[in-house]
Amino acid sequence: MAAMMVAGITSSADEPEWRFVVVGDSPGDPAGDTGISPDLATIAQAIANERPVPDFVLFPGDLISDENVPGTSPSLDQQYQNWKQAMAPIYDAGIPVYPVRGNHETLTETFGFPSNDPQPYLDAFAEFAYIPSNGPTNATMLTYSFQHKNCLVLALDLYVNSVPEANGNIFPEVDQNWVNQQLATNQLPHVFAFGHTPIVQVSMNSVIDTDGTVAMADAFFDSLANAGCKAYFCGHDHFYNRSFLERNGKRLCQMVTGGGGALPEFWNPGSYSSAYTNSDISAQLGFHNQTKFGYCVVTVSSDRSLSSVMKFLDTPTNTAVTAADAFDFNTFRCATAGMSSLLTIPAAPAVESAAASSKTTAQGTYTDPVKGVEKKTKKEILKAGSPPSAFPYQWSGKIALYNKKQWDVTKTAEQNLEEHPIGPVLCDMVVNVGGTPGAPETIAYLPPSITQTVNVNSNQEVDLPLSPGQTIILNGFYFGAKPPRAWLEYSKNGKIASLMLQADKNLDYPDAQGHPGKSCMDLTTGQSSIKLTVPKAWPQGWIDQENHNIVIDNGFGVATMNFSEQPTSTPPE
Repeated sequence: MAAMMVAGITSSADEPEWRFVVVGDSPGDPAGDTGISPDLATIAQAIANERPVPDFVLFPGDLISDENVPGTSPSLDQQYQNWKQAMAPIYDAGIPVYPVRGNHETLTETFGFPSNDPQPYLDAFAEFAYIPSNGPTNATMLTYSFQHKNCLVLALDLYVNSVPEANGNIFPEVDQNWVNQQLATNQLPHVFAFGHTPIVQVSMNSVIDTDGTVAMADAFFDSLANAGCKAYFCGHDHFYNRSFLERNGKRLCQMVTGGGGALPEFWNPGSYSSAYTNSDISAQLGFHNQTKFGYCVVTVSSDRSLSSVMKFLDTPTNTAVTAADAFDFNTFRCATAGMSSLLTIPAAPAVESAAASSKTTAQGTYTDPVKGVEKKTKKEILKAGSPPSAFPYQWSGKIALYNKKQWDVTKTAEQNLEEHPIGPVLCDMVVNVGGTPGAPETIAYLPPSITQTVNVNSNQEVDLPLSPGQTIILNGFYFGAKPPRAWLEYSKNGKIASLMLQADKNLDYPDAQGHPGKSCMDLTTGQSSIKLTVPKAWPQGWIDQENHNIVIDNGFGVATMNFSEQPTSTPPE
């Protein structure tokens, strides 16, 4: 493997902009041939292709299956070798990888039963001398911290102090004393932490301090939030999920980055819960995707601001990626709030305090994604939102992220999107009240995304095939305030034809003025949902056995999903 630049502290207070990547959960079929996901190598190559080159990669556990079926799957040592080989594009690019164990790394040669022996893991990573040995005495190279430029990173093995129960359960635990010691001596402006399981449960029911009181989870949250930590990265759930955690007025971003190749899991957006009944840590959904593999890129800017963007693989077979969920850690605001016909434009405090009767306008500049030239948005008068603290002003302009004239009519939307990916467009917007301009705001325009199709009667994933007249619920993000155009694709005379779907007029969310049932998108989070009804009869030439992708177009961009590719529901571990 190539020589690599190891993360380390520097003395400059104002560092040039730099990046790191977070990705986790890459086990394969326990009875498979390798113990790792066949898609991990593609994900690793996509990360290695990132420009600028990331300074390091964090991997929050569940590297391998680690469930050895004698005579069927390889030994644990071989599985770790297979994992490092799949990650070779990252290592060969000189990018250090910092892993921690997940629950799969606690399992033994006997299928499914944890021994919690860390030695196979330690043997596998002994060659990487850059992994620090500064953890607790019983967790050398398992739990550790490192400083890089203007950042402190805590890497937490949540299982080293756990004792497997007779039924095979093993619960994650935090060594809070060690965490407190690291934070007490830190003088760097940025703090990040990563471990395998979430603080607040998303899908699977194994979270920090599952088997006890709320004390461990609360103490861990408080220590990070009080130290100015902006994000806790984890996995365990096999999808991407960003949420806001809040307790006693303190906030922390929980980012589940479990899209490293493991079989995707089903989650009903919005159903955060807790394994403990008395916890007062609340969770609010920011963004969710359970259909694509991908990784999170975090940028630390020279002005000390922090932001992230999620990169989803367009298909598991190539390294093309689509950016989504641009997020600002400093304001805890999703920079992708612009994915509706009503965009949230925060103004400077001085502007917000201007008289309500003052004329409020906005105009922005952006680079046209089709022609590649800089343009100005149309200058428009803005409407005050409701409540003002959440929606200072509303922008009604639109930017086309793609040119459908470039599409091949003989190909599906999925195929056309592979050839003509829709990427984000950054628009620099300024709100002007009574002639007083506010501070410039950068908004990222992103296409919609589909996370789930649900049977309206059973609230379960849609059964195949669809029936004429059937009504389904489409969940996702950034559909827009008004229902997007939606259709099913089918073959007709050698071309891809569209069977339009009827959107229900009863919507789930209030509009910018607070009128209920007037928007199919939550204007604070981007979470979206619409009911769609299939026509009562199939058109001539319809073939049930074909794949009929569902496609939506919200006026900005396009999203598509093949029903046959939906993740299946996975029972909790």
